[in-house]
Amino acid sequence: MRNRLILLAASLFLILPVAGSPGTAAEFIYGSFLPPKHGAVRTLPPVFERLKKESNGELDWKIVAGGQLFGGKASLDGAGKHLADGAVIILSYFASQLPTAFTLIDLAIFGEDPLATLAASTEEFMRNCPQCQADYRKRNTIWLAGLGATHQKLLCAKPVTKLSDIKGLKISTSGGNGRLAKAMGGVAVGMVSSAIYAGLQRGQLDCT
Repeated sequence: MRNRLILLAASLFLILPVAGSPGTAAEFIYGSFLPPKHGAVRTLPPVFERLKKESNGELDWKIVAGGQLFGGKASLDGAGKHLADGAVIILSYFASQLPTAFTLIDLAIFGEDPLATLAASTEEFMRNCPQCQADYRKRNTIWLAGLGATHQKLLCAKPVTKLSDIKGLKISTSGGNGRLAKAMGGVAVGMVSSAIYAGLQRGQLDCT
């Protein structure tokens, strides 16, 4: 399709419930646990405006951000059970529910060029990985588009100037980055993104 819409922007996913009523004008709800000013949320209004225009008003989306509908770890069920019509999904929260999709996206940590890595993983997902699509369908959802991050950096509450400084530090991370944290001598800690700042302040984390 010439007008294919692709959202490019760290393993976040827009999904829709499989069930629906095509051909009827309605307002759809996009639920996000991220704050309204987050980059992954701010990029959506132009896309939704385009969808509304090209569908002659039949696809009208409203964004409900800031976790008003559900938190990050409840987003997959939130969309699958129709609490919202679309949602941001962080795959590392759902590695057991979406195992094939998670494995594919988790390989992105090994890419040197983040844009090329994102494009390659998106193409592989859409064209060559029916098992990835099946993961989502089992959860009553459809994967529509993904967002990817540029190179990630280690942010710590105290200065870290050499590799040996990382030994024993509690690092908030997941997936491939968790293995990287362990390889550097750190301790990988699973924590939802909304709790990381407080975790650094309270000493529950040393780095993220």
